[in-house]
This record gives sequence, C-alpha cells and structure tokens, in this order.
Amino acid sequence: MGWCGLKYTSDLKEYDLGFRFAQRHWNQGYAAESGIACLNYGFDQLKMDSTIGRVLEENLASRRVLEKVGMTMEVQYEFQAKSGLKCRLDKTNR
Repeated sequence: MGWCGLKYTSDLKEYDLGFRFAQRHWNQGYAAESGIACLNYGFDQLKMDSTIGRVLEENLASRRVLEKVGMTMEVQYEFQAKSGLKCRLDKTNR
C-alpha cells in the first residue's frame, strides 16, 4: 500500500513528514489521514515544535495533502533540477 512517517534530521534539527503510496491507493485519503496521525504523534508524543514537508512543485496531489494536514508553503527551492516547495506546520498553528 505504501508508507507515511516522520524523519528527524539531526544536522538540520527538524522533522520531515513524508509519504509514498502505490498509485492504486491514490485519491482515497490515505496520505492525509496517515499524515494527520503522524503529526498528532509528533506534536503530542515527540513534543515537536514544528515539522516540514517537501514536495516537487509540479506534484499537485502531494501539495494538496500537505495543505490538508495544515502545512503552508515556506520556501521554494531547486531539487534535482526541478522546482520544489518546503512547507511547514508549527505546533501553535495546528
């Protein structure tokens, strides 16, 4: 089916929400539902102050997932010669 989770990057001191699902499971709400569950765990159990999500700008479906879980665009950047977006959700904005 796929996966969803939080990854902590110690040198950046930040958590990153990521998800990947097999195409046959797209558009069924799994990414947003599992993303919300991961964020709740991160904020409530791990005591995160904030988390980020990275997405290719052209990936509209994944951008919508990040919006659904409450993230807002923070910065645009280049990733493997493509335009990417870094989004953020702070605990005060959940």
